[in-house]
Amino acid sequence: MSSTEIEFEKIGTYTSAFVSHVKVTKVSGGPNNFKALVYQCKFNVDWDGAPTCYGYNNPAEKNYQGGRNMQKNLKPIDHLRNATYPIKDADKHPIGLFYGSNNFNWVGLASATREEADKHKLVIDDRDELESLGPGTEKYPLHEGKFPVVQKDGETAGYYVSSSGTPARKGSPYEQSTYWDASSINYCVWPKKLKAHGIRLGDYGVVIRNKTGNSSGYFYGDTGSWDKLGESSGCLVETVSGSAKNNNDLVTFLAFPVSGPGHATTASEGQTDGVGEQRIAALSGVDNAEDLITFIAGGADPDQWQKGYKSSQINSTVYENVRSALGEWGFQVRRKSMTSR
Repeated sequence: MSSTEIEFEKIGTYTSAFVSHVKVTKVSGGPNNFKALVYQCKFNVDWDGAPTCYGYNNPAEKNYQGGRNMQKNLKPIDHLRNATYPIKDADKHPIGLFYGSNNFNWVGLASATREEADKHKLVIDDRDELESLGPGTEKYPLHEGKFPVVQKDGETAGYYVSSSGTPARKGSPYEQSTYWDASSINYCVWPKKLKAHGIRLGDYGVVIRNKTGNSSGYFYGDTGSWDKLGESSGCLVETVSGSAKNNNDLVTFLAFPVSGPGHATTASEGQTDGVGEQRIAALSGVDNAEDLITFIAGGADPDQWQKGYKSSQINSTVYENVRSALGEWGFQVRRKSMTSR
């Protein structure tokens, strides 16, 4: 690692929901020991854990256990089938929920049997079509005869308890407050393969929308697949892109190794900006720091970078957007803007 300049090293190829190959580059060096993993992909919106993520209108007068019906006129963010597994059979034909079969398991929300509901005084939605009777697998153990747990209190009463893969705090698995709220917290889902390169659950980063230069800090708060990048809370997507529907543009992630406690905590969300500013400020004083902007503006492709970027590869709009965004995070830009040269 150079003590005066940042260096670029390709460390691997990952996947994402919309781009099959995502190249990840380690950028490190300089007198302040800057370190970041840099990659570009599209956002994949994740709403799991949001209090209004899942729901299903119920015309009945009462829920299970005789509770009042709170499930009328619901407007869930996500489709209920996304909380089940499997969704399709081996031939990619839809099966399970709403396709005439109970051959599925609940995986994106809290569920319970009637016996468990009685024991824990839960309200469950025990309509016949919602009973999971799917086969057990190594990844998803058998959850036979379970129904969605209904939130009982507050403004989101009537919606199901939506679970995040990693709980935000210790608590009952049947309480919504136990989970990360994807509608109000800026976080990304952590692919486990990143651990080999120093990114752990709870570490921090900054993400920039190339098209506009809008940016946000985030932390890796939830667990997901082995190598899929870009899965982010709906709140983070809305913060950076204005709407969760604006996820067709490329965004650039700068993930900071060993920047968090090694696990996601409820204190994490309050530290994203501070850590982001600290890590980006480490670029200041690096002789070739602006090369990072050029690298991103040319597509963050380490293979092309090694050959030498051509001027035609560099998108001047993205360059200025990234330059401005990094400046807002504390990077002292030395060069004049491309448009003023």
